[in-house]
Amino acid sequence: MRVAIGGFATGTPEWDEFAEFLPAIEAALEHDGILTLHEYSAPTMDYRVGEGLPGHPDYADRGVLTLRYRWWYEDFLKPQGLVIPLVISEGGIDGQVQQDLAPPGLGWRDFTTYWAQQGLGENGAQVYVEQLAWYDSHLQQDDYVIGMTIFTAGSPEGHSVSFDITDILALLAQYVVTQ
Repeated sequence: MRVAIGGFATGTPEWDEFAEFLPAIEAALEHDGILTLHEYSAPTMDYRVGEGLPGHPDYADRGVLTLRYRWWYEDFLKPQGLVIPLVISEGGIDGQVQQDLAPPGLGWRDFTTYWAQQGLGENGAQVYVEQLAWYDSHLQQDDYVIGMTIFTAGSPEGHSVSFDITDILALLAQYVVTQ
């Protein structure tokens, strides 16, 4: 068994909060632990990638929501020799992380019409898999990333079916096989 620390929600922690979390990283490293966090975005996985965090410059390979973890690794953990394995313990499309969205939506299924209108493709399931593949291609660039889990297979009580990936598992498996 290993300890998993963090579990940060999408868009957190803030810069100063992560700096205060470094002692926990040190302790987890001493005990073969991992860091976990959530990364969602909407209406697409790459929304706000390339934007800087408040008070920090823009970087094309980092984001406010997805690829946010790179701020912590590049600016805190690598320079201090504190690189810890990372698991994105939840990720995908979630309209709840953006309050200013048009159109509003929850999970990926709520954005398929919007994606078609934007010219991303008529097959919403395929468009979502392509977005996940884009994200995966970035995760694969970072050797400290163990993996990411997509929210969710099945429709847990209290959650919208708009997140459910059950009927696209075959498409996801096809993608995985190509990797």
